[in-house]
Amino acid sequence: MFRRQRPLWKTYRTEQRTATRRREGNARCNYARAGDHVWLQSPNHQQSSSRSRLPARWVHHALSPYQMQARVTACQSLLLTPQRKEFLADLVTGNESWVVYNNDTQRAVWIPRGEDPPVQPKANLYEKKCLLSCFWDAKGMLYYELLPQGRTINSTTYSNQLASLALALQEKCPRRSAVHLLHDNARPYVAKATQEKLQELNWDTVPHPPYLLDIAPSDYHLFRPLKLFLKEEGHRQPPPRAMSHSCN
Repeated sequence: MFRRQRPLWKTYRTEQRTATRRREGNARCNYARAGDHVWLQSPNHQQSSSRSRLPARWVHHALSPYQMQARVTACQSLLLTPQRKEFLADLVTGNESWVVYNNDTQRAVWIPRGEDPPVQPKANLYEKKCLLSCFWDAKGMLYYELLPQGRTINSTTYSNQLASLALALQEKCPRRSAVHLLHDNARPYVAKATQEKLQELNWDTVPHPPYLLDIAPSDYHLFRPLKLFLKEEGHRQPPPRAMSHSCN
C-alpha cells in the first residue's frame, strides 16, 4: 500500500533547525556532533549562519600541558605575593639586543591609496653589529654594557655583568634591601656559574615560564625606542656618547 511521506523540503527545514539548536547550545560542538546531515556541508547554509571560515592562527610554539601549567603556577605565585608594591619597586629586569652599525629600522610611510609600499630589505645577517646588554627597574636604567663587536653573552660574561649591576645598585639605590631579578630561560641565565653568582649576591629570580614573551619589558619598552633614536641621529656606529644619552 502506498504510504504518503512528508515532503522532502519540510524534513530538510526541520533537521536544519534541530541541528542549529544543538550547535548553538554547545559552542564547542563541531559539525560531526551537531548531526550527520548532508545539509551541514552546504556552503550556502554555512555562509548564512553566524560562523565564519578563518585560517588557523600561527603561534611560536605548541605548549605542552606541563608548560601550560607552569604558566598558571607562575602567575598565581605572583598574584599571591605579599606587599606587591614593594615587590614591583624592587624588580630588576634585563635583556640584550643586537644594535647594527647601519641602523636602518623598519618604518611606516604614507602612500597614495592603491600604490604598493616601498621595498625595504632586512639587515644582513653578517652586518657589522654589537650586542647591547642592559638592566633597569621602574625608575630607569641601572647598568648597561656594549659588548665588543662579535662578542656574545655566555655564563662568565653574564656573571660579571651581575657583579657590575650589584655595584650600580649600591651606588644608585643604597637603601634597597632586596632584588627580584626578572630574566628569561636562556642558557647563560640558567647556567651553574650564574646560579652560584645569584646565591652569592642573595638575589631571587622571578618565575619565567618557557616561551612567555609577554613579560619581557625590554623588548617593547627599551630596544625599539633606542634603535629609532639611533636612526634619527644618523649614527653609522653606536658611539658611547649616543648610547649614554639614549640609555639614560
